[in-house]
Amino acid sequence: MITVLHVITGLGVGGAETMLAKLVGASDPARFRHVVVSMVGGGALADNIRGAGVDVYELGMRRGVPSAGALRRARALLRAVRPDLVQGWMYHGNVLASAATALLD
Repeated sequence: MITVLHVITGLGVGGAETMLAKLVGASDPARFRHVVVSMVGGGALADNIRGAGVDVYELGMRRGVPSAGALRRARALLRAVRPDLVQGWMYHGNVLASAATALLD
């Protein structure tokens, strides 16, 4: 089984968010385990993604405010989940995914 951890700014209704929800919902659960990390609170698509059997974590960041605490929480999630692949979505998701993976020992 391949574990993919997705990092995205939020899960409101938008193009990238909708594509993420479609991707995790259409993947073969026997082959892929998806975990979604939302940098801010949930959003309209969080429950849809959870309904597909995917774990969704929320870092609770405030929009536009960098957070060392969120970076620590993301790093702890990476250590706990131990994904095979980390996928950042959009600019902020890419930055946080890169920073958190770079800080792993």
